[in-house]
Amino acid sequence: MLEDMHEAYFNVSLTAVVPATVRLSRTPAHAILFRELFNANTDKNTGHAMMRAFQRDVKRLSYDGVQTLQMVFYSRTAANKWQSKALRLQKAVIILRDTQRAEGQEGTGLYTEAQLELQYAVRVYGCEKVGLAALARAFATFAGAKVLDVEYARATRTNIYDNRYHTIRFAQQNCPEALQGVSMIKLDDTEISVHHFQQNLRRPCTRCYSSRYGTMRCTLAVSKLAAMKAKSTRVYTGKLDAVRPPPRAAFQVGTMEELLELLMQHQPKRQEPGHLITVDVEQGDYAERSEAGAVQVQESHSDDAKAPEPKHDAEGFFTKETKRTKAAKAKAKHVLAGDSANTDPAHRGGNSAGATPRHNKQGDGMTSERGQGSKPKTRAGKKTDKGVR
Repeated sequence: MLEDMHEAYFNVSLTAVVPATVRLSRTPAHAILFRELFNANTDKNTGHAMMRAFQRDVKRLSYDGVQTLQMVFYSRTAANKWQSKALRLQKAVIILRDTQRAEGQEGTGLYTEAQLELQYAVRVYGCEKVGLAALARAFATFAGAKVLDVEYARATRTNIYDNRYHTIRFAQQNCPEALQGVSMIKLDDTEISVHHFQQNLRRPCTRCYSSRYGTMRCTLAVSKLAAMKAKSTRVYTGKLDAVRPPPRAAFQVGTMEELLELLMQHQPKRQEPGHLITVDVEQGDYAERSEAGAVQVQESHSDDAKAPEPKHDAEGFFTKETKRTKAAKAKAKHVLAGDSANTDPAHRGGNSAGATPRHNKQGDGMTSERGQGSKPKTRAGKKTDKGVR
């Protein structure tokens, strides 16, 4: 009972947002997390006293596998010493913040900046022609989660690579079930790419739609592209209704109450329910792709008589040979050259029509040197007329 009382009323938690550049397992232990923090914040001369104090104050470290690192301190006094402090984690910088919600804030939609940063969010590309209101209504319909906000890219730094995206933030810290593993969504005639930027650093591959790597690192076979795309693609069965804002003159209001009343009057009608469905790939598509790939492979190897024909498994995919080392390849090349030399008529051991038999110097005896009594060479030396040299 005392332990439960201490856990409920005395322990204080601080959280930190872990960037996607940090590589951690989904359920790392307390010692592993502390080791990562210790290695990143200490060197040969500095940081040891700070990490000893951190180890005394922290009761438990936990990582949710997405982006949140939680640190439980023994008391509020210990937590206040580390609140808003920055620590290194691998090559990134994390800031410890208090994200506990006050009593009565649940269900009100009120979030602080630190609490809003912990909510799950995705970036969508390719929906420039779709309004923010229509995009928010569509995601709220099929995602199965409440949408807190939809906004344009607001980064003002000069090192922006691509800011042609919309950020959609949900009222939960985990990914909605309907969006797990989804990289492409077809909304009517619009195809939007979904980037889970809190978990993956790079945008999904534009070739196979995989969210684990970018386009430059894609090595997937052509015959498997259709199956990989179908695995990460969803089709929205509902209708995407455009939302037109009121006239400009209508927004010329004097008070906040008038603005809220205007927005409530022009609230769009309730959208028809819709959901996401998966894309099925027929077996005939696999067969056509495998046959086309087999023709290309046969044409590319038509000049090489020794090249084996491509093999297929039960689903029509090509079976890939194992990689060999340089020494194994050189040995195979040497054996192949020796076989070609042995099959040449000029190098055969027997007589042929165009070859002259090897005779002895004495003429018609046709006896070999070894047959006349000459001794073979030994490892100790070479026999000559004057003896062994």
